[in-house]
Amino acid sequence: MNNMKKLLILLIVIFPLTSIAENSGPRSITQVGCHRNDNICFITISGATVGPEECKSTSIRWNKNDPNGEAIFTLVTSAFYADKQIQFVPSNSCFVSQSNYPTMAYLSVIK
Repeated sequence: MNNMKKLLILLIVIFPLTSIAENSGPRSITQVGCHRNDNICFITISGATVGPEECKSTSIRWNKNDPNGEAIFTLVTSAFYADKQIQFVPSNSCFVSQSNYPTMAYLSVIK
């Protein structure tokens, strides 16, 4: 089993999706990247905005150095290049950087 499959299985076991009502639903990734001067990574997703009212957006941010931040970046980049969709649960709090953006509690890659 390659490392990517092991990582995906580990994340699914550690971070199972709770209820469909809380999930973003299937979303396509239209953009993925990281800022050069800090550890902030982002994706832009298709569909309606997500997150708390004060930071709703289709741009989702996280710190690549946070626990599993690198794994999330690897998963979304792989999904982007494989043209797979993701499904995630937005966090109840905003990711605060230069501006407020939504972030995620966890995510999975789906077909």
